[in-house]
Amino acid sequence: MLQEAKFINFLTNSCRIRDQTLCRMAWKAIADEAEKLKKENEASKTNGKVETTEEATPSKENRQKEENGTNGCNNNEGTPTTVNFKWKSTIKRKLREAGGEMKVKKLRKAVVSAYKEAVGDEEGADELFESKLAKSGVSVNGKLVSLQS
Repeated sequence: MLQEAKFINFLTNSCRIRDQTLCRMAWKAIADEAEKLKKENEASKTNGKVETTEEATPSKENRQKEENGTNGCNNNEGTPTTVNFKWKSTIKRKLREAGGEMKVKKLRKAVVSAYKEAVGDEEGADELFESKLAKSGVSVNGKLVSLQS
């Protein structure tokens, strides 16, 4: 019952589903499927070994959905979702990991790749990096970037 309440809270806040009966129906469907899988796993155990079933192993499509962060909830309410990427903290974190100093080219490569992972859009990332680097409070000396003490 406690998990159900947390799940309904998640649907209400994250997926913006305000209809409580719809949330309860979704919980019931998930609980039924979990129970069904649990029974299948118990039935498939033979001699202490678990036989693998196709449903138990996630398919390539399901793994890609998990990696991309989609879980079946349709939260596109006519507006595209935007991801906030924290340029300053990423730049400073990469510099700290490198011991406080790093070449500009290496830092750009690391930060732009992190940006591409988070947002998925690489267009204009280099120009954006240059503007964010100037505002991030680090000192740039030629080809070397260092944290300010």
